[in-house]
Amino acid sequence: METHKDLRVWQQSVELVTSIYLITKAFPKEEMFGLALQMRRAAVSIPSNIAEGYARGTDREKLHFLRISSGSMSEVETQLLLSLNLGYITQESYVELSEHLTSVCKQLNALISTIKKRLSPQEQSSSLPQTTKRPNDQTTKRPNDQTTKRPNDQMTTPQKTTNPQTTKRLTPQTPNNYADQQIPACQ
Repeated sequence: METHKDLRVWQQSVELVTSIYLITKAFPKEEMFGLALQMRRAAVSIPSNIAEGYARGTDREKLHFLRISSGSMSEVETQLLLSLNLGYITQESYVELSEHLTSVCKQLNALISTIKKRLSPQEQSSSLPQTTKRPNDQTTKRPNDQTTKRPNDQMTTPQKTTNPQTTKRLTPQTPNNYADQQIPACQ
C-alpha cells in the first residue's frame, strides 16, 4: 500500500518547507511573529495535509485534504510575493522558491485529477460529507430557560466608515508590475 512518504509531491513539499524555514530566518526580528510565522505555517500545511489525506480511509476524504494543501500553496505564493515587495527576499530567491512551488502545484493538481477520476460523478462534486441544515427560524432553550437564537443565525454589525481625507494609501517601497512576476498557477 502506498503511503504519503512514497509520493514525490509530498517529498518535494517537505523540501519546500525546509527552504521556507531557511529563508525566513533572515527576516527582520519584528516579522518573526508576523509574515515569517505565517509563511512557515502555510508551508508546513502543504505536506501535512497531503499526509493526513493519505491517512484517511476514502478517496473523497483524501481529496478534501489535498484541496486544503492546494489552498495553503496559494497562501505561500502570496506571502512570497509580499516578502519580495517588502525587500525581505531577493528576486533570485523569489524565482527559485516560486519555481519549486510551481513544481509542487503541478504534481498536486495531477494527483487531485487522478483521484477525482476514481470517484463517481456525484462524489466529484464535493469533497466534503453532506450535512443537513436546520431552518434559521428555530430557537433553542438554555438551561436557565431563556429563549435565544441559535449561533448560526445572522446578526448584523454596524459598518465602519472611513474619512477619505484621513485615509492614507500604503504602497510598497518598490513598485511592482504583478503581471510581470513569475507566479505559479496553483489552481
